[in-house]
Amino acid sequence: MSEQEDASESLSFLPSEQASVEPFEESSESETQSQEFEGEIMGFDGAPDFLDKNYEPKKWREPLENLEKIAEAANVFKLGHKQVAAHRSTPALGKRIRKQGTAIKGKYITYKMPKEKASSIALDASIRAAAPYQKARACSEKSNLALKIDIQDVREKIYEYQAPLSIVFVLDASGSMFRMLKQMKTVIMSLHDDAYQNRDKVGLIVFQGYEAVVLQYPTVNLPAVVEKLSFVQSDSWTPLASGLQRGLEVLKTEVKRNKDIIPILVVLTDGGANVPISQNAPPAFHNSQYYNQLEEEIKEVSEELREGHVFTIVLWPENAKMRGPRHRRIAEAIADYSGGDFFVIKSTAEITDLIHGREFFETYTTGRP
Repeated sequence: MSEQEDASESLSFLPSEQASVEPFEESSESETQSQEFEGEIMGFDGAPDFLDKNYEPKKWREPLENLEKIAEAANVFKLGHKQVAAHRSTPALGKRIRKQGTAIKGKYITYKMPKEKASSIALDASIRAAAPYQKARACSEKSNLALKIDIQDVREKIYEYQAPLSIVFVLDASGSMFRMLKQMKTVIMSLHDDAYQNRDKVGLIVFQGYEAVVLQYPTVNLPAVVEKLSFVQSDSWTPLASGLQRGLEVLKTEVKRNKDIIPILVVLTDGGANVPISQNAPPAFHNSQYYNQLEEEIKEVSEELREGHVFTIVLWPENAKMRGPRHRRIAEAIADYSGGDFFVIKSTAEITDLIHGREFFETYTTGRP
């Protein structure tokens, strides 16, 4: 991690005119929510619960329609940026992504040697490949053809076209992230016009309690996504690895349905993972072995994101630093092992503009295909 941090660049996305924005203010919460938040900071969900043998963990609150709607919060964030090791081109949501392939659509830009049967022959490139051998072929073969093209001369066209996006937001619904979670509604709705025009899809997953739940599979109907987010309530447990795994599964399904899409996973979390993928009830007192298991699961799922060519973006609130260095280390590890980007959310400011791609995604390319 240290080598990547030394190589990283720090970018600030806060416009000068936003310098006077008031800092994010904590609102008063009920005594119960305060106890949950305190328990999450200390690494357990309130000692009295665990002393009760009849204690039953909180389950996902269903149906969502019966939950009280919570008013929308502020619609902006301030973000800082840290770029970690990259392994492919990263897309910009506001700038349409151009994807290359052999499918007969888009603009013909270059050619390649076909692996099997060529779907579209690049005649110009094939002629150039055959030209140096015409004299030898004319002498060795009796033919009236002006040009002799053999199978090894054939080249296949590569087209460039604008690819649709499939964006899945994986949001931390633990107690410490709840107010920030609500602010994502405005961010998601800001994508509405682009999603409608370019057939981009947006999905929503929240993780809390002992599991991650898909509230909305990728769709172009963004108001439906926001509506589902309005009914989410907080919980003090954070099954982070389960959220990442569920997001990967959803995007894999999307790619199977349409191989031309660009899969993007946006993760909003403070990195306070405290529930393993197994979904078993965590022990009353966490030890180092337990946390090592959690971090190993997060590493494995992040590497699967990388292998699945999923573009991963991690948003981490700066105020989570008061909970210790472990939380940031976990959030950075997700971006590191997935080959994605890591952003620090400082306070309420311009996240909507960033999501639209002004500076949110740095475009870079490496040698990885």
